[in-house]
Amino acid sequence: FGYNVGAQRVFENDRLIWAVDTHLLADGFTPFCPLPDAIGADLSANPVSEDAGSVTLELSVGVAPVSDLTIQLSASNNPNAVAFPATATISGGTTATSVTVTLVDNVFQNAPRAVTLIASATGYVSGSTVLTIDDDGDPAVNLFVNEFDSDQPGDEDFEFIEIYDGGIGNVPLDGLVVVLFNGANDQSYDTISLDGQATDPDGFFVLGDAAVPDVGLVVAGFTLQNGADGIGLYRDSAIGFPDGTFPTANNLVDAVVYDTGNQTADGLLSVLTPGSVLVNEGSDNNTTAAARVPNGGTPLDSSNFTAQAPTPGATNVIAGNGYTLWADGFDGIGGPDVDDELDGLPNLLEYVFDKNPFVSDPSPALVPVINGDGHPQVSIALGAAAGADPLLGLRVEASTDLRNGMWSTADTRVVTDNGTTLVVEYTGAATTVFLRIVATYP
Repeated sequence: FGYNVGAQRVFENDRLIWAVDTHLLADGFTPFCPLPDAIGADLSANPVSEDAGSVTLELSVGVAPVSDLTIQLSASNNPNAVAFPATATISGGTTATSVTVTLVDNVFQNAPRAVTLIASATGYVSGSTVLTIDDDGDPAVNLFVNEFDSDQPGDEDFEFIEIYDGGIGNVPLDGLVVVLFNGANDQSYDTISLDGQATDPDGFFVLGDAAVPDVGLVVAGFTLQNGADGIGLYRDSAIGFPDGTFPTANNLVDAVVYDTGNQTADGLLSVLTPGSVLVNEGSDNNTTAAARVPNGGTPLDSSNFTAQAPTPGATNVIAGNGYTLWADGFDGIGGPDVDDELDGLPNLLEYVFDKNPFVSDPSPALVPVINGDGHPQVSIALGAAAGADPLLGLRVEASTDLRNGMWSTADTRVVTDNGTTLVVEYTGAATTVFLRIVATYP
């Protein structure tokens, strides 16, 4: 029999200086604590272009196993860049096998991606290799969270999210996920994979409830929290965002942080859309959606969101409605800010009050009355077209001193806004106050 010297004992002046144990070998040849074999992982090509189709991953061990050896395969930093089987097998009596790694050729412009392929098995040292994947010359494609409706009456059957590709059309959405974040704790509460989906010929894609017009992906139990919450569009896989995941800017394509009340979501804003403010569906959020007008814009910039009638799967610029339709009835009319007949009313306010922009007439007086609370309030009758126009913004501002030009809505409260009449109350304590109406349009 043999022995394995694991250690020796050395004494000096009867003191133990260091000790090493000696172990006998069971059969004279095999050590009790052999070093485990390591799995080798090698690639047939590296780096590769994403349109190369596939590469071969060669797996090997130093000593042939007696029986079949199952090897577990995984990858890190793989936002849908490669696909491969979950396991591979080295047959008993052999030392190697090969696996096909399929490359995902997307339509997005990517920086070189380094994907680590990992091979592991019980009793073996894991092996790994890094595959570098280069872009194949795709043009730059921007994708947007273009419109969403998070607040509907009752059971909220018409909630949706619309993705827009900038108008390119038929863009595959493989490798993308929509992640929904809770503004109360800054953690994700749902993740929806877009694998197998694509935008329509006009560049739109809608996911949400089955009742939503033009829905492309019906999500069972789809619910958008009313806010303050966030929507993130990521180039990643659903397993990368289990519920309870905190937001990250890594692989973030576009995002919006929204609210339907007076909550805050500073944590989500700072990560998802730094520099932007909360997006709101408007005071009548049961009948409106939040939409980018015009479509698209700048990714991660929420400044062009406005409240309007929902348009899932269609352009957010509602042609032939509202101010556009009204202005088409007056040949030669100027823009919304132009006062064509110089009567003190710009064309946008002519539209609000349903007047003729070429006939000089006085602006409707904002005659205040004292309401039951003892506060002055004004009532404004709206034209039919303006009252039904979701793009029109109206507010009443107050000032206690016309000389300093300080106008504000801080001391005003909307009492009624039903599309026919706008009633606003002054809630401040000033004994003298001036009121004015302000109209805005995208």
